[in-house]
Amino acid sequence: MKKIDNIKPVDILLVEDNDDDILIFKRIFGRFNLSNTLHIACSGKEALKFVREKYNELGLILLDYTLPEINGDEVVKILRADKNIPYIPVIMVTGRGDMKTKVEGLNIGADDYITKPFDASELIARINAMLRIKQLHDDLRNNLEFSKKLISFAKNLNTTSIASIQETLKEDIPAIFGTNSFSIFIYNKEEETLILSFHNQDSIKDKQIEITGNDKSVMWKAVKKKRALFIEDFEKSPFFSGHRLHPQNFAVCIPLIINNEVIAVVNLNNSEDGKLPFKIISKAAGAIEHLSSSIANVFSYEMVQKMSITDELTGIYNRRYFLREFKKEFAKARRYKRPLSLMMIDVDNLKEINDTYSHLCGDVVLKKVADIIKTSCREGDTFGRYGGDEFLIISPETTKEKIYSFTERIINNIKGYKFECNDVKFNVTVSIGICSFPEKSIKDETDMLRFADERMYKVKRQKNYDEIY
Repeated sequence: MKKIDNIKPVDILLVEDNDDDILIFKRIFGRFNLSNTLHIACSGKEALKFVREKYNELGLILLDYTLPEINGDEVVKILRADKNIPYIPVIMVTGRGDMKTKVEGLNIGADDYITKPFDASELIARINAMLRIKQLHDDLRNNLEFSKKLISFAKNLNTTSIASIQETLKEDIPAIFGTNSFSIFIYNKEEETLILSFHNQDSIKDKQIEITGNDKSVMWKAVKKKRALFIEDFEKSPFFSGHRLHPQNFAVCIPLIINNEVIAVVNLNNSEDGKLPFKIISKAAGAIEHLSSSIANVFSYEMVQKMSITDELTGIYNRRYFLREFKKEFAKARRYKRPLSLMMIDVDNLKEINDTYSHLCGDVVLKKVADIIKTSCREGDTFGRYGGDEFLIISPETTKEKIYSFTERIINNIKGYKFECNDVKFNVTVSIGICSFPEKSIKDETDMLRFADERMYKVKRQKNYDEIY
C-alpha cells in the first residue's frame, strides 16, 4: 500500500518507550517509503515538550497507551486542553485489545485506535486516513482564516480616503495576496496614461511615474486585455526591458474594473517563497472586486468634493468656498489682531472681447488670467472666482504695503502676456481693488468685500492705481 496522493508530507511523532516496537515502526515506514519524517519520544513528558515546540510541523501523533511518568491517555487530555496547540490527529497504539480501553481512549480525544500486534498495511491505511483528515481540517481552518481576512479587508476598504486605503493595503497585501510589494496606477482613459497613485516600495518613494500606452508595458497589456496577467519568468517575457524592477522574477498585474471599464492597475511582487502565488491571488478574486469598488468610490467621492468647491471654467475655488474661507480668515485675523488683505481683480473690457472675438475667446481669457494669477499667488493665499470676470485673493498675515507690491506683480504679469484666440493675438489688462485689515471702518468680512469692490471700480473708471486703496 502506498501513501495516498495529494497529502502533503508532514512530520509524525511516535511516542513509544519499547525499543523493539520503535524498530518495527521504523521498518514499516521504510518499507512503505513514506515521505513523512518520523520523530521519536520515549515518554509522555518528552512528547508534550516536543509537541509544544513543533506543533506547526506535526501532522500526526502515534501514541502508546502505556508510558513512563505520564500515560498516553493523560498526554491526550493535556494536548486537547491546550488552546495554543492546533488540532493534531492522535492514533493510540496499545497492547490492550479490550473495548473499554478503546472507548476510553476515543472519549478523551484520541482519533483512532490500533492494537498491537498490528498489520503493517492496516497501520499505513489508518495513518493515511488521519493525515487526510488533518489536511482537510487545516484547509478548512485556513479557508476560515482567509475568509475572516477578506471580511476585514472589505470593511477597511469601505472608506472615502485614499490614505486609509493605502494603509489597509500595506497591512493586508501579504495576508490577502501572498505578496509583500504592491503599486497601484490609476488609469486615465482620456489621456491614455497610467499614473502612480500609491504603493509601499522604497525604490519609488517620492517618484512621480506616468506611463503612456506602449507594447512594452505589462500594465498596458492588462488594461487593453482587461484581464490579469501572471508572469512566472519576467526576464523571458516580451515586457522585460533589460533590468529587474524587483528582486524576484515573477510579475502579477491585475486591472481593477468597474462597469467593464478599467479604472486602475495593481502590481504585486515579492512573495514569501519567491514564487508566483497564483492560487492565493485567484482565491482572492473577491478582494480584487472590493479594491476596485473602493478606489472607484474614493475617486468619485473626491471628484464630487472637488466639484463642490471648484469653479467649473477656471478650476480655482468657487464663490461659495472662497467666501466660507474668507469668513474663517477674517475671524482669525480679528481674534489674534493679525493683518489680513483682500484683493478684488476684474478683467477689463471682457464684454468687448466676447463681442469682438466670441464668448469662447472670453472663456480662454478668463482661464488664462486665472492661471497667471494662480502662479503669482504665494503659499497661504486663497484664490477664487467671485463671479463673471471678477476674482478674489485672501492674503493672511499681509499688510497694506506688502499687498501693494503683490498687486503690481499680477498687473504686470497679465499685461505682459500675449493672449491668442482664433489666430488673433491681443493684450489684456485687469483692474484691482485692495482692502486691508485692521482699518477703522472695517467691522467684518462684508465690509472688506465692499471696500475692495468700490476701489476696484474706481480704478477701472480712472485707471489710476493711486486709487487702489
